[in-house]
Amino acid sequence: MMQKMGWQGGALGKDGVGIVEPIAPNIAYATKTLGFGQEKKKKNPPPIKRNQKPKRARQMQMREKRPNFNLNVLLHIFAFVRNNAETVVVFDKTLLNAERKAIHQWVNDVINDEGDGYDEISPEELEVVKLIREHNNYVLHTQSEGKMPFRELTIFKEAPTHVYLITPNDLRDEINTDDSDKSEYETVAIDGDSAPSGGDEKEKGSDAKREDANCIKGSIEDKEVAPYDKLIEYFIEFSKEQDYTEFRFLGLYNANEMDALNEFWKNIFMYLNRDMTSIDTRYLPALTNEEISFTVNQDCNGYDVIYKHVKDSRQ
Repeated sequence: MMQKMGWQGGALGKDGVGIVEPIAPNIAYATKTLGFGQEKKKKNPPPIKRNQKPKRARQMQMREKRPNFNLNVLLHIFAFVRNNAETVVVFDKTLLNAERKAIHQWVNDVINDEGDGYDEISPEELEVVKLIREHNNYVLHTQSEGKMPFRELTIFKEAPTHVYLITPNDLRDEINTDDSDKSEYETVAIDGDSAPSGGDEKEKGSDAKREDANCIKGSIEDKEVAPYDKLIEYFIEFSKEQDYTEFRFLGLYNANEMDALNEFWKNIFMYLNRDMTSIDTRYLPALTNEEISFTVNQDCNGYDVIYKHVKDSRQ
């Protein structure tokens, strides 16, 4: 049409300085959509901040680097809850930050809460979790201490509110809190494919927490008393307190403490056999109380537990 009007080429515009060629539209017509709409460009997702990395992404990275990590952790925890000689399990300091977080999550969100808070649980892992719940008689707690690269993760047992728990430190006048003595425990490294064995006796912070549940023992521990005498006083307190229904022992005892335990159990079994003539008379306030009775049974892990029963007042 411009040629019919006499235009011979060249720039357009009032001053002859306009464009020479028409502008080509920057349009790419969609070939996989209905109609003639423009093809939409996909926006790249914003980068994930370090502190906002999805939980699932952390778990997948861990599985790629150490595919058996979760299963091995659960096997260690399973062996830990079954062994009454162990009060604390200490994990190797070389654990990655994501691995420590995973252990915290296994204990707090899955084992204790009996939920499914952990994503991507494999059938093998689920079976071990079920075994842990079946054999665990305590409340498990996790604790991280120290600064990188020496940050250390521990899992320790704490008594439920209905359990009167006796540990070796409860029978000792001087509690050893020196962490430099490494002969009493071994650090767990999650590298092998087999379940752990051996004792782990590092009492790292667990006694202070158990004192809240068994605070009544404080007055007994303030004075120097032989282990056997302490056991009798603890048992008397257990018999008086209505909240406690189980009397349990946890930890690794020395020879002197084992002698005290053997003497204690000898008196308890004399009571069960109705042989009251030879019983230490200091037990009598508890054993002759007509409102309560005691039985001894093995728990799911084969350890003897004293159970207290309140008699029905209507009988």
